[in-house]
Amino acid sequence: MTAASAESPPAPASRLRRWRRPLSWGVSIVAISLVVWMLPIRDKCTEAGCEAGLLSTLAGMRAHLVALAFALYLLGTLVWAARWRALLRMAHADVTLRAAWRITLEAQAGGVLLPSGVGGDALRVAYVVSHCRDVSSAKIVASVVVDRALGLVTMSLLAMGAFAAFGARDVGAAFAVVAAIPVLALVLWAVLRSERLAHHPWLQGRFATRFVRPVLEYTSHSDGGAVLARGVFLSLLVSAIQLGVVRLLVAALGATPVPEAWVYLGTTLAMMVAALPALPGGWGTADAAFVVFFARAGLAAPVAVAVCTTYRVFWYAVACVGAVSTLLRRTE
Repeated sequence: MTAASAESPPAPASRLRRWRRPLSWGVSIVAISLVVWMLPIRDKCTEAGCEAGLLSTLAGMRAHLVALAFALYLLGTLVWAARWRALLRMAHADVTLRAAWRITLEAQAGGVLLPSGVGGDALRVAYVVSHCRDVSSAKIVASVVVDRALGLVTMSLLAMGAFAAFGARDVGAAFAVVAAIPVLALVLWAVLRSERLAHHPWLQGRFATRFVRPVLEYTSHSDGGAVLARGVFLSLLVSAIQLGVVRLLVAALGATPVPEAWVYLGTTLAMMVAALPALPGGWGTADAAFVVFFARAGLAAPVAVAVCTTYRVFWYAVACVGAVSTLLRRTE
């Protein structure tokens, strides 16, 4: 290496990676500060009455409803595994439902360690690549991306359905954001399946041949329509379970949302925020989103944070199961 090359400034990508973690921590710290500022930890009593704090809110949770919510959460992980297994068919990867469920639980353990579930998705890809050696890794990555996208699309559809069912008003830009997700996903899927894109001159290079073309082959699979329909059906079940878990936790806290629809739209938006590359588990950002959006449903900040915290406990509990499974796999 020459002296000139040794003294050359870092590449833009390197500088971006250097600043990404401090920025992510900064966003989460600001979000946590917002939650702490808005959240009464202990009860506040004035002449007008008492406002329950976070501690008394958590202490008053109905245990049987929390247990039911956790059982429903576990069922959701099984249906999630079935959804991903269905999408793997377009990659010609044969994985049993038991194996898909096991790696899904292990993926949640990986998601605890890295932000936005990146570690968990990497575990899923690595498992299938190691067990299905003739399958393109790019297609496996495509199945994971489509799996994530389907979850967001169907949750958005259910949130919009809740607004139609409960007749909520004054939804503003939040509803527009949620409504745009299925539309954008449908347009992107149509573009990826188009013959014109498949024969574009830009896709003749080595990089495109190795990484891009397998993705286009995945989306253009002959059984793509049937597989995607099955994936959408299973994804609707997953999303309904997730929203049902949150609604059960609200009921376990003895709260009554008005209007009801904001619980579902708020949960959808909070989960979108939690997927951003901030701290692992969406610490701070998810809590702030629940506080802001649940307020539109007339729910106090302690209730919103208690729901978010309990949901996160469910995630960590399942992650512990996944971690034990990972250790057992290494000894097998």
